[in-house]
Amino acid sequence: NNILDISFCPTCFVEIRGKVFKIRRIGKLTFIILFDQTDKCQIVAENINTRTIQKGDYLLVRGEKKSSERSLEILAKEISILNNLKSENLGSRILESKIDSLIYKSIALQSINEFMGRKSFLPVISPTIVGNWVEGKTNSFRVDYYGKDKYLTLNNMLYHQIMLISGYSRIYEMSKIFRQDKSSHRDRLSEFISVDISMSFSESSDIMTLVEDLILFIIERFSAHKIEVKVPINFKRISFSN
Repeated sequence: NNILDISFCPTCFVEIRGKVFKIRRIGKLTFIILFDQTDKCQIVAENINTRTIQKGDYLLVRGEKKSSERSLEILAKEISILNNLKSENLGSRILESKIDSLIYKSIALQSINEFMGRKSFLPVISPTIVGNWVEGKTNSFRVDYYGKDKYLTLNNMLYHQIMLISGYSRIYEMSKIFRQDKSSHRDRLSEFISVDISMSFSESSDIMTLVEDLILFIIERFSAHKIEVKVPINFKRISFSN
């Protein structure tokens, strides 16, 4: 089982596999944070030889599940090392914050797809390699496309407009957008994922309501994974006159 499976498992005795993310020894007790791509849980080992276990190892753990509303814990009865990895291994040096970021992004992307599907939006994918039709201050990344100059897309607006006038009235897209900007910083990345929503016969208030509901839906999904996100319940709207 993976960690997410056992978090909803009613049985007390479980068996899981995962990677050692943290390990701490206090007397005869060893506390191990085990991680897989679904979640994390704490392994408590008492009177079990854990001296050969180190950060980065993959373990098979059998034991008794002890969980609460806020955390998942397993009292280990048996621990086996599936493959021993030295601490200098690149994978073992990945920071916990980076792993959390991957999980958060995954939850957000899945939530967006689920929400937009419920709202009857059609997911679309625009071309990535395009002609240089976008005008603006940001430069495009030029690529050699079979001997011709093409560019990585800066914007998929043109393709969405074509689809809207062709009768596709509710579409959305999550795709990579690229821009060449020497002054890039955290909120001006050269490569990022953009969520674009296009609707026919709609007002600006319709789009704002949709986006607000989408944000609340994502937060709801985070809560289901026991991840707390603090946001205001009501969104303040600012008019053009302000």
